Amino acid sequence: MAPYQALKGMRDILPGEVSEWQEIEARARFYFEAAGFEEIRTPVLESTDLFSRSIGEGSDIVHKQMYTFEDRGGRSVTLRPEMTASVVRAAVENGLLRASKTVRLYYLGPMFRAERPQKGRQRQFFQLGAEILNAKKPEGDVEIISVVHGLLGFLGLKDFRIKHNYLGSSEERTSYTQALKEYFGKFSAEMCEDCRYRIEKNVLRVLDCKVPSCQSRIASAPSLHLSEDSMAEYRGIEEMLRARNIPGETDPRLVRGLDYYTGLVFEVTGGGALGSQDAVAAGGRYDGLIPSLGGGELGATGFAAGMERILLARGSFAPEDDRQVYVAVLDESPGTLGYFEIVAQSLYGIGRKARRDPAARGLADHLKTANKWGLRQVVIIGENEVKNRRLTVKDLRAKTQEEVGLDDLAAYLTRKREKSC
Repeated sequence: MAPYQALKGMRDILPGEVSEWQEIEARARFYFEAAGFEEIRTPVLESTDLFSRSIGEGSDIVHKQMYTFEDRGGRSVTLRPEMTASVVRAAVENGLLRASKTVRLYYLGPMFRAERPQKGRQRQFFQLGAEILNAKKPEGDVEIISVVHGLLGFLGLKDFRIKHNYLGSSEERTSYTQALKEYFGKFSAEMCEDCRYRIEKNVLRVLDCKVPSCQSRIASAPSLHLSEDSMAEYRGIEEMLRARNIPGETDPRLVRGLDYYTGLVFEVTGGGALGSQDAVAAGGRYDGLIPSLGGGELGATGFAAGMERILLARGSFAPEDDRQVYVAVLDESPGTLGYFEIVAQSLYGIGRKARRDPAARGLADHLKTANKWGLRQVVIIGENEVKNRRLTVKDLRAKTQEEVGLDDLAAYLTRKREKSC
């Protein structure tokens, strides 16, 4: 019998890889909470109508990418393809907006879209993101781009670019949509199959098409004409971003294919290992979503970033984690293992993790494992250490070795950490 395999587009994240994911998640949580956001966790499964109503029936996501099925009660349910609709639904249902004037929420978790797997995007993929509900203009727009800019830098991305555009009011967007329909309708027979569908259902998405045969028609498409008020709002956002030293550039062809976007939209590209699919984050303002899901007439803005794409754009590196200490247990006698438990509890007490490899044999084998795991400090426990209630501590980077009393271990490691900082 052949071994089972993961479903197409559903990949395992194995030991070795997981540590980099954990680092991104820990750094993201730290940054979001320092910026005043609180974590929210919503169900993976939601009513299908939530997404078709908010994202739009004509979007590619709803049209052909959602994992939708009937549950045992005959209800149509969907594995969430994105988080914004779920976050807004949760905020409205649980009265979060009644308890606070402005609600700042962040999330991390898996999403699901039945699309062709590609570099940095699987059918189960992971996102982190943030939403500001009841976000005033233009302060909320500037704040969310500032959060994206600061977060990606904090996560280790270096060469990323922020592009933005302004979709104007709902009336201006409606007028632009009609102009695009009239224009692309003349060339429908020349366009790819997806674009022919988009012309009828969600024509803004045609501007995102990457098929070469569609590019010449897209290049000549009409531009969005904004009113003086909308232009003034957009210029105000750009001025505030410049005042914060946040670089960005206008991309008049940038649109977001979800129906709920209005006003400012943006995208962050990472380049490098990502190739043509180089977007690592995207978002914008969605003033109509809260009222459409039963809430008040409140504006909102947010963004989502792909975990897989962040890891690709950042590159693989394993910075030393000084929260982890390798403990080399040189024999498996009850006394030595009991002493290890005491040492481990001492490390846990100062916020360190005690890592050991029970399969390692001999000190050389332990040191090889510590190097492989990228750990600097090695605490050695052998017969002499147990007998004398002491410990031998090796610093693999500094190539030093010292003997430390059990009661002094925590203070010793704390001093070493402070010196290295």
